[in-house]
Amino acid sequence: MLIFAFLSLAGSIFSFFLGVFVYSKNPKEKLNLLFMLFCSSFFVMGLAEYGMRIAESYEIALIWAKIGSLNMFPFSFLSHFTIIFFEKFNKIIKKLLYLSIYFPAVFFISLALTTDIFEKGPIKKYWGWTFGAQDSSLVLSIYYFWMFGLIIFSFILFFFTYYKKPTSYKNYQAKLILVGSLISFLIFYFTDFTNFFSFQIEIPEFGIFGFTIGCGFIAYAMVKYQLFNLDFSKLTSEIIYGLSDTLLLLSPDHKIKEVNHATLRSLGYQREELINHPIHIIFSEDDMKNSEFNELLKQKIEDTDFIRDIEKNFKTKHGSVIPFSMSISLIKDNRGEIQGVIVIGRDITEHKKVMNEILSVSQFKTELMSSVSHELRTPLNSIIGFSELLLEKLYGPLNDKQLDFLQDIKFSSEHLLNIINNILDITRIGSGKLKLNFEGVNLSYLIYQIKASLVPLYSSKNLDFNIEGLNGKTSVYIDAIRFKEILYNLLSNAFKYTLEGSVTLKIIENENFWEFKVIDTGIGIDKKDYNLLFKEFKRARNPIVSSISGSGLGLPITKKLVNLHRGEITFSSELGKGSVFTFTIPKKGKIIQ
Repeated sequence: MLIFAFLSLAGSIFSFFLGVFVYSKNPKEKLNLLFMLFCSSFFVMGLAEYGMRIAESYEIALIWAKIGSLNMFPFSFLSHFTIIFFEKFNKIIKKLLYLSIYFPAVFFISLALTTDIFEKGPIKKYWGWTFGAQDSSLVLSIYYFWMFGLIIFSFILFFFTYYKKPTSYKNYQAKLILVGSLISFLIFYFTDFTNFFSFQIEIPEFGIFGFTIGCGFIAYAMVKYQLFNLDFSKLTSEIIYGLSDTLLLLSPDHKIKEVNHATLRSLGYQREELINHPIHIIFSEDDMKNSEFNELLKQKIEDTDFIRDIEKNFKTKHGSVIPFSMSISLIKDNRGEIQGVIVIGRDITEHKKVMNEILSVSQFKTELMSSVSHELRTPLNSIIGFSELLLEKLYGPLNDKQLDFLQDIKFSSEHLLNIINNILDITRIGSGKLKLNFEGVNLSYLIYQIKASLVPLYSSKNLDFNIEGLNGKTSVYIDAIRFKEILYNLLSNAFKYTLEGSVTLKIIENENFWEFKVIDTGIGIDKKDYNLLFKEFKRARNPIVSSISGSGLGLPITKKLVNLHRGEITFSSELGKGSVFTFTIPKKGKIIQ
């Protein structure tokens, strides 16, 4: 009857898709691959059984019966699966076991395909063609001994795993696989195998159907209990309890469900004193009064699965307070429902001591630099002012040497004052004391102001200065003074190091930011000097650069000012072919002070 043929086909197809599904979960895991091979072998057997049952002639049925002799491979794949699952055998024993599994299988299959020891020829029954009975022989007896040996061996290993790991995932996996394999074997024995021995029971073979049930149990064990992550599962407890950081597992209502040894050591509690208590038991009084953590757990964290670097004070059993940096992550099920919260904390007591010392030193340095700068700028401004008065000849005529000396004094004083101002800016930026004053500014007006101040630099060298992409109505959200400083530094550098040709300022509007490019045809930068560009007091090692006055502070300050605008600065350059400096400024609404 066709119904029995279709049962074989349906079972084989279902087994095949189970194997592919589990394999897709983790293609790199050997267990997943073996399970797919296990299921695929049943697919071939089921297909052969289907073809044999609907065959129209003895010859076609015989061909399908020979293909069905591949039924020796599933037992080999199952045993191989069991050996890896058991995890107790060393490499040498594993290799010996694999030889005892696969070598006989290949030998018996070759005999089945080339002789009639295993198949005397199919027989026509009411359910279609079926396998014929075999004559007793030594080879057949060895085959049955080998086959039942593999089955018993696999059952023993699964049972031993189930017995030795009563509370682990391996226990549930072993139980399901054991039950599924037992059901498969019983169905196979009471249908296929009894027919082989001519027990005069006229029922069709349901071995494929039985093995399909077994495949379903194994697949469920692998997916439900994550058999494809066995290595991780095996190491989870060791990893958690061996962590030097504190780790707490919270229930959805934020009660402590588990802690590691580092938590107990740090806080001085026994495990039972924390389990099932609200997490607030370990917070200091200040943090108890502050509802930020509550809001974080109840609301903010629902917008994301992970939040890091939250500083809180933990309270020990004896009342002392320890500062911790915490990271919080959610545990969700397949439907996205919160099952728990993981809190990982690191004691930052020493870190805070070091940071306080650094801040103290930094504050002292800032105050020292501010004081020194003030003391230096006052006399320098006087020198520059008096030099200008003398150069204007308000107090009498000057000879040529006097004019030269005064101009040198004025130039050197201005250069020194500029260096002092730059050093002060760097110090203020580093200490976080330089604040930007953001406002909407007409970009065209600002750039033409900068262009006017640069005229002497490019006109004296007959250089072309081009501005592209500038819209007269464009408004940008910036600190106007610091933005002018950024552009002035980049453009003045371009003019200083361009001997002939042109400098171009290109403005590009993107969706979220403005992009500014300063392109020159100057001397370029050697690759070996790339790492010096944004370092303070460092300049490229080039004779032309050395002949031009500079402190090595312009580009470092420019980079810091761009970063304060929450932008980025990059460059590309080739020696002798010019440079391109590019910086970005976010549009209004993207600035974070």
